[in-house]
Amino acid sequence: MTITANCDYETDTIQFALDPEAQAILIQALPLVRDFCHDTDVREMLAPFPSIILEQFTVGAATLEQLADDYDGGRIFESEEARCALHVTLFALLYRLDSAQIVTPLPLFALLLARAIPFAVPPLALPPVEEMANLNQLPANALKTYEALRLWEKTKGNPSLPMHSLYQLGYALHQTGENSPTIKTLLKNLETVTGIFSNVMAQAALKDVAAGSMRN
Repeated sequence: MTITANCDYETDTIQFALDPEAQAILIQALPLVRDFCHDTDVREMLAPFPSIILEQFTVGAATLEQLADDYDGGRIFESEEARCALHVTLFALLYRLDSAQIVTPLPLFALLLARAIPFAVPPLALPPVEEMANLNQLPANALKTYEALRLWEKTKGNPSLPMHSLYQLGYALHQTGENSPTIKTLLKNLETVTGIFSNVMAQAALKDVAAGSMRN
């Protein structure tokens, strides 16, 4: 069950590929996202906030609708459209959790999207792991993400990696206890990017509806 994303950093676009199981999960999740976007209570709740938030939800929902119709994987999306798709899924999940509504399969679908959709973090000159004793404790998946950030080609713009990978790295760095200024800055950057994902999915896990561990 996988969603993969082929990114073109020159055009800032993404082409998705969903296997049959992921496509089926998307089809099941879509009605819940639609309900969230059309819910009058949601619109009233968002009224005091900048209109761009509702606009982003609308873009995200439209992206998911197009993705559901894209059986051959030929459609190309703007990267921002993809990010909006993850955000509207997360907020739909959060709303249904808060209102004690059925959430399945939103936690699993959000996780699949987070494993595929890249988010940018500010560039940072990271030291090699060998120079930071505590970083030797990083698990393989977090180490891979750390090295990808450290060795990112500047010609591609700011480092841009899947939300889930960035979350895993932030969690693992916290576990090491490393407190050098550079790592503190990296953690702050990661928390800024992954905050909504980690918060929503943690609430889902507390209510025993999450689809497996986010750290795996």
